[in-house]
Amino acid sequence: MITLLRRLMFGTKEVKVSSKIKAMSQFPDANPNPVIKLDSSGRVIYANQMSSRILKAWGVERKQEISKKWKKIIVDEVLRRNSSKELSVEYDGYSYIVLVLPIASEDCVNIYGQDHTKRVMAEVKLHALNKQLNDEVRIRTEELEAKILQEKKLRRELEDSKETLEVKVQERTQRFQETAKKLKIEINKKEKLQEKLIESARLAGMAETTVSVLHNIGNVLTGLFIRISSDNERILLMRIANILQKLASGLDQGQKIDMMQVLQNVSQEISIVVANLESNSIFFHKQLSLISDIISTQQNIAAGSEILVGRTNFRRIVDDCLKMQSNRFQKHNISVDAKMDDCHIVVDKYGLSQVVVNIVINAVESIKERNDSDQNHKGIITIRLTSKHDISSLSISDNGIGIPKEEQIHIFNFGHTTKSRSSGFGLHNSANFVRSQSGSICVISDGYQHGAEFIVKFPLAKE
Repeated sequence: MITLLRRLMFGTKEVKVSSKIKAMSQFPDANPNPVIKLDSSGRVIYANQMSSRILKAWGVERKQEISKKWKKIIVDEVLRRNSSKELSVEYDGYSYIVLVLPIASEDCVNIYGQDHTKRVMAEVKLHALNKQLNDEVRIRTEELEAKILQEKKLRRELEDSKETLEVKVQERTQRFQETAKKLKIEINKKEKLQEKLIESARLAGMAETTVSVLHNIGNVLTGLFIRISSDNERILLMRIANILQKLASGLDQGQKIDMMQVLQNVSQEISIVVANLESNSIFFHKQLSLISDIISTQQNIAAGSEILVGRTNFRRIVDDCLKMQSNRFQKHNISVDAKMDDCHIVVDKYGLSQVVVNIVINAVESIKERNDSDQNHKGIITIRLTSKHDISSLSISDNGIGIPKEEQIHIFNFGHTTKSRSSGFGLHNSANFVRSQSGSICVISDGYQHGAEFIVKFPLAKE
């Protein structure tokens, strides 16, 4: 390429070179190409305007000395050998071919350059196009050869497998049937296991509900027993008997007794006894009514223990579940703030009751866990039931121990639990039930010590 550029720039004969150099040296400022003159020390004696990029490439300005590296290449070798030298210089996207000529009589060198940027770019582009074309031809050739080899291979394979194809098909069909049979058996086993687990969770929910009812009834009966065992009436009657006995004794001894005062005292004591009896009667009536309400609530829910989807009063179900858990609220000093709209949905009533009970029990246990670490903590469960845009939304939130962020994504997974004595089925089965009834369930918690909120949504029943 250097030879080609030399020919393009300076011709093929020494006579032409000399004449061109002479012509360029006569009008260096008007020359459209770079012209530079360096003395033997490498100092720039002269450089026309077109030489600026070459000087920048060498890191030098006019009247300055070029670096030792460039001095050795450009000046020292040319003057020592007293022969010309061609160089390629590139700067800021421009490409130059320069010819360095020794001027021995002046102990300096003249440098003549020519901008070959466009040509170099064209050659680079042409080279790239040629390479691209060659690559495409090579790739297409390889692909064609590969296809030919593949076709030959397929043809041989077809010929080799022609006689055994039916046997292979039969073998694979048999293996597929056996695999399908095994898979069906496994699916049936898993379905039966899932049914057993669901039934176990259902029975566990029923048992837990029954235990809650018995606890509530037990609390009421304990209050009745304490009231019945009270000695107040017996003490009052003994006081009346003593008064009358003293009265009789005084009369026998001929004492003077103020009968009006005695009768007044007896009357006061009898009034107190009557008032206590009336108070006990009212108390007994209220407690027996409460027992009746508890049993009635359990009967209402148990009446739907068979899976039967129908129009259900959502608020009434939640109310009944709260009544059944009242003993838990009292035991752990938990207050309940419930505000609920009256709305109807189409679900399995008993399944819905188990979902609500599961969430409420989780809230109670969460508050209990926080109470254990903070004796001054006051537990509260907030319940909101609203209906909007054909959707009923039940929110049950607590200010208990909270749920860590990393646990929330697993909270409804099968068998997942953070408690030592828990199967992990409750929330899993609750989520399955809600989704099976065209509803949704989610949990929200800001983490440890920030409580949790469960939100259950169902479509409203159509009128």
